[in-house]
Amino acid sequence: MNNFEINPCKACFEKFKNGNCSINNINNCCYTTLAAYKGNPSINSFRNSPEGQNCAQCLKNAIQMYGNSTCDLRLTASPVFDINNHYFPGLLAKYQDVEKAKSECIEMCKQNPNSYYTCVDNCMTDASAVQIKEKFTYSRPNFYSY
Repeated sequence: MNNFEINPCKACFEKFKNGNCSINNINNCCYTTLAAYKGNPSINSFRNSPEGQNCAQCLKNAIQMYGNSTCDLRLTASPVFDINNHYFPGLLAKYQDVEKAKSECIEMCKQNPNSYYTCVDNCMTDASAVQIKEKFTYSRPNFYSY
C-alpha cells in the first residue's frame, strides 16, 4: 500500500461526525481500525508506529474537544479483541483502488448475515481511513533556456 497512508483518526471523526458518541467510542474506533490495517490486534505491536501516534494525538484532541483536559481524563490505547469482518485492508492491498476495495468489501459482508451491518460499517470506516499520497515529481530545471 505504498500509494496510501492510513489515518484512523480521520476515519473515526467522520464516523461520529454527528457528535453522537463518547470519547471511548473514538478510542475504540481508532485502535480497532488501526489493528485491522496492521492485521494484528496487539496494540503493543503498533503503539509507537506513526499510525499509533496518530491515534494517541487523536485522543488528546478529542479529550479537549469534549471539554476535558488530559489531566482530568487519561485514556490508554483501547484493547482490541476482534478484527473479524475487516475485509477492506486486505482488499485495498490486493486492488490498490479504494472504491473497488470498498465495493468488494460490502459484497463480502453478505456472507455474514448475522453481522452484516457491523461488517459494512467496518468497510466504510476502514475506507475512510485511507489517504492517497501525493505523488511528487521532480523536473530538472533547464538552466540553458534562460
